[in-house]
Amino acid sequence: MDHHNPSTPNANAALDTLNSPPWRNRPAVVAGRSQHFNELQTRRGDGGLHGSTTIALQPLPAEVVIDHLSNFRADINAPAGPWDAVIDRIIDQPDGPLAHAMSTPWLLTLTANALHNTPDISTQLLTCASQDKIRATLFDTLIPTAVAHIDQTNTKTAHYTADTVHTWLTTLANHLNRTPEATLTLDQVAAIGAHQKQRNLIVGLAGGLAGGLAGGLAFGLAFGLAGGLAGGLVFGLAAGSLREPKRIAWRVPGRSRWPRALAVGLAVGLAVGLAVGLAVGLAFGLALGLVIGLDTTDRDRLHLGQDETRTIHDDIVFGLVIGLTGWLVFGFAFGLAFGLAFGLPLGLASLSTTWYYAATCIEFRVTGVSAACPAVFLDWARRAGLLRVSGVGYQFRHDTFQQWLLNSVEPARLPDKAA
Repeated sequence: MDHHNPSTPNANAALDTLNSPPWRNRPAVVAGRSQHFNELQTRRGDGGLHGSTTIALQPLPAEVVIDHLSNFRADINAPAGPWDAVIDRIIDQPDGPLAHAMSTPWLLTLTANALHNTPDISTQLLTCASQDKIRATLFDTLIPTAVAHIDQTNTKTAHYTADTVHTWLTTLANHLNRTPEATLTLDQVAAIGAHQKQRNLIVGLAGGLAGGLAGGLAFGLAFGLAGGLAGGLVFGLAAGSLREPKRIAWRVPGRSRWPRALAVGLAVGLAVGLAVGLAVGLAFGLALGLVIGLDTTDRDRLHLGQDETRTIHDDIVFGLVIGLTGWLVFGFAFGLAFGLAFGLPLGLASLSTTWYYAATCIEFRVTGVSAACPAVFLDWARRAGLLRVSGVGYQFRHDTFQQWLLNSVEPARLPDKAA
């Protein structure tokens, strides 16, 4: 539950999931900050948390720290000098800044990894006068070390550098600093960009252009392009007012959504049909029913997990169904050519997540503020220990690392010998 503000939907959805089958009768461990746990318990009127056993993590004793560093060095068969210097300082100054820093598992892990990859860092750690300085020194090695271990045969990540990764993570840190959840899901990547309304307008115009080309087959190129671009402009301006695209899913475990969606769609379709015609009403109603049926709640997103392939797949299926519905219904009433001219842009416009994700990738490639392939980068950063997955979203491995990125000016680099 770390980073999950108790007042946000994800925290409540997570607690609801734990209180629902099949989780309700299973043993579970929920890790988080004591403040967040207590606030969630208060806000939710307990919500079943009264039966939990609270375990507060205690600082690591000096002997545990020394054993861990000694065993780590022995396992990797590293030269003893740098490691012994750190261990001796902890023994000589048990109340000093280095000993206090090593009493936290997070900084102890960073220290062991840093001594493994950059042994000379021991000299810098010994000169640090505060725990904050030790933390900043260790953070300086995180990104360069991760980049130094990139598999150069992987063409998707071989071009990453310490500078670019630092820039991309700083962009992410700034974005998460503005969001209550402090997490990012793949269908929310578009929100990172700085030109969201302009990007939405481009998406709308792209859909309009495709519809115009289809309309040109039926009514002539000039008329089709004019109508398609006009429709795309209207759609784009409307999309520009949206905060972010909604995630949709074709199937969600544990919840039947189709009866209600179809009922609403038919009811709206008949109501609209009485006013403007049955064909138009049915097309509008069925489209609305699909939107309701495929929309996801916070709890659905927890069940679905983090899978960019499924997100895009479900989005494309949704667009195809919407487009075919518009084509068949309007084609039956006004001709197949007219149905195609209407159904194609309608279907393309429905590809909310796919369009926004693709447009965001183009923006990132041009501006360089983030990775051109966000899904690949986020997964690499998780495997490199820079990010982690919490629920269905990515977040920084520790909030102190995120704050360091926000406050840092220039990316650090590994010494040439270590690189």
